[in-house]
Amino acid sequence: FLNFDMNASLFHSHGKPVMLQELYVQDISPPGLAEAQGWWLIGRGYNLLTYFTYSYYYEGKRAGLPLVFGMFDKEGNAYPCYPSFKQFSADLRQFHATYDAPSLRRVEPRVAVLMSDDMSLANILESGGATWNALGVQGHNGSYWLTERNGYAVEFVNDDSLHGLDRESVLIVPWSHVLRASTTHRVLRFAKRGGTVLIDGAFAQFSDCYRAHTPGPGYGADEDLGIRCSGLDRDENAITVGNGTPIASRGIAHDLQLSDDVTVLHNDTHGRPAVVERRLGRGRVIWLLTALGPMNRTRAPDTQALDLWGGLLATSGLRPRVRFSAHEIHVAEAVDLDHGGKGLKSTVPLPDVSARIRDDRELFVFAVSFFGASEGEIVVELPAGDVTVTDALSGETIVSTRQGDQLHVPLKLAAFGSRVVRIVSTSGSKLFRKW
Repeated sequence: FLNFDMNASLFHSHGKPVMLQELYVQDISPPGLAEAQGWWLIGRGYNLLTYFTYSYYYEGKRAGLPLVFGMFDKEGNAYPCYPSFKQFSADLRQFHATYDAPSLRRVEPRVAVLMSDDMSLANILESGGATWNALGVQGHNGSYWLTERNGYAVEFVNDDSLHGLDRESVLIVPWSHVLRASTTHRVLRFAKRGGTVLIDGAFAQFSDCYRAHTPGPGYGADEDLGIRCSGLDRDENAITVGNGTPIASRGIAHDLQLSDDVTVLHNDTHGRPAVVERRLGRGRVIWLLTALGPMNRTRAPDTQALDLWGGLLATSGLRPRVRFSAHEIHVAEAVDLDHGGKGLKSTVPLPDVSARIRDDRELFVFAVSFFGASEGEIVVELPAGDVTVTDALSGETIVSTRQGDQLHVPLKLAAFGSRVVRIVSTSGSKLFRKW
């Protein structure tokens, strides 16, 4: 998820098309995988996908390597997902011909996540190249999942592109103990101009030359934020919310000093300030002095962490424009998703929706359910205007309902199921122009 979203974000921000070459499946891949991953990528802005379609047995024999990608086994039998690949290929050809997929633009993200060059280097240096163990990488992954699972598309920015944020309302700064001065100032300037900055964990404790700021954060950020500390360690901690339930976090600020106008939103289990807020210029900065990201770096974040993160995002006034609302989570442990019981079993589903727009009058919602079956509703923020809702591939009318400023579209998907929903303004008005 993160890698594909990041690549799409970087290419689209430069006005360039993005494609994926050599997307492959295996003999243990679930039957619907090709369609699910294909439509998910189309929804994310990838207009051209290519697959391996040759026999891995003969290619492996020729090359002297045990190649495992392809769609036929050594006896010539098709993989379980081969019918899905054929169906997706035909449907995508029809979709391109009918709607001119490259002309669809993605919904502009309103939340950005910072990936600084200094932290990228620090992750390598501090982990000896095993960057998946670096706290910066773990914090970045977690902040992405907490944001994405709350229904928000994510824009990725680095030091150079940070100044180009225009439609974004929120800037998330994952664990960033190493930062250069210009990036620190740009982060704070985003808040001063009216945005909301969400800092998750360490922030500007060290310069880009690894010189410690004591007290920190450095470059005068302590004055802007009204917060000073001698350091922020990496110990496990927990944030308490209204009902007193602890939410796992990482980091403890030492010798913490807060100015009088800093509001403490939540404490940790020891009564220390854990989440604080300060108005800055026309905007605000929310700082999680003990980070949620590093403790929630999987596709299924802790539900209370997810709620807390979503509530903090909502303080900016944002609401997801398109999201999936699940009725319940169903795990069918006994059901195999492959042809022989030797691969993936049904597990907690990962439902996801993404959206693209044509001519500001049509919204295409790409819905998939990875790993397990999902049932619920696609919820679209649509304050005004009459629309028709159909299946983009079959043309079948889909019954939808209005609930205030929201359009609710029922959705039921099998494991690795997918559906493309088309929502069209009947008046011809450009309902999605500001999206």
